[in-house]
Amino acid sequence: MSNRSAVSPRKLPQQRRSQALVHAVIEAAVRILKHGREEALTTRRVAEIAGASVGSLYQYFPNRDAIVRALIDSHVRNMLTRLDEGMRDALCATCPEEMVRRFATALVAAHAADLDRWQVIALQILRIGDLDANDEAWQILNERARELVHRVAPDLPAAEASRAAARLVVLVRAMLMDALTQRPDELRDLRLIADITDLILGYIGRLRERHVTPTAPS
Repeated sequence: MSNRSAVSPRKLPQQRRSQALVHAVIEAAVRILKHGREEALTTRRVAEIAGASVGSLYQYFPNRDAIVRALIDSHVRNMLTRLDEGMRDALCATCPEEMVRRFATALVAAHAADLDRWQVIALQILRIGDLDANDEAWQILNERARELVHRVAPDLPAAEASRAAARLVVLVRAMLMDALTQRPDELRDLRLIADITDLILGYIGRLRERHVTPTAPS
């Protein structure tokens, strides 16, 4: 697994022209990886496909893994935008089961929307590592999970709810990675949605059994 600092961009693009360059570089990397030619993913080849000079590329990316990291980060952020739309719909549900089912549906749909690209990204995550725990996108994922846990089980102690949310992010993320790399058909039907729904409801249900004291009958 690569060290995070070794695969971080040298600098972030500020001007429209530099943003266009970074976008072209990321898309060039996707084109190469979609053809399954990981050994062809060199900075020189990426620059050639992106229509940029190697020197311009090196202003932003010190190596090929920095390009891959930027690809992962940008696509996760796009997924979060789609997930937020589904989250708003989920929180409108009147019962916990429907709330979680809608959330799981939105999460799976956000990954299935561009399945070819997500499969490329999943394989690269296995190679260089997932989002850093301090990454903004990872923190957003945890915030969404905490919100869902709070709405499904408002009687859980705050510390336990926060811990549960962090665990669920890891568990559900692992299920998605497995589906993307091993069982992509499950992203096109209802099986993965049902599995994620059952996982979340079952986990939160067991926590409530342990941490929420039943009200004594009057």
